[in-house]
Amino acid sequence: RFVREDSSGTTSVFTAALKAFDVNWTAVGTSVTWPNFNGMLRSVQGSSGVAVSVLWAPYSLGYVGSDSALQYHLPSAQFVDLESGQVQALTVNATARAALSFPLNPDFSASIVNAPAPAYPISGYEYVILRM
Repeated sequence: RFVREDSSGTTSVFTAALKAFDVNWTAVGTSVTWPNFNGMLRSVQGSSGVAVSVLWAPYSLGYVGSDSALQYHLPSAQFVDLESGQVQALTVNATARAALSFPLNPDFSASIVNAPAPAYPISGYEYVILRM
């Protein structure tokens, strides 16, 4: 019920996962036009905005990066792998397994969504540029 109104890598990862899960899903990217669902959807600024909104609205849903989920103590979705039947929760190890499931492109980018179990299927890379 809460989505990002700003452009974000989190939106890109989440919408790529939706596309991987459902071939009919078409909105993919860092900034998308969300279906309104009869006024039930609310756009808020940033991951912190989504996290706080979910905390304050009972029975609500939203998407944030794992850092915000941990910071705000939000429960995360668990997935059942269709092939193995294994239930996978969000953990550091499950996200690392997703990263190891796919090779990096020459520009060091990669989509790691929908990785096979026991990886968490909605995972993405974050980059930090350091000056040495």
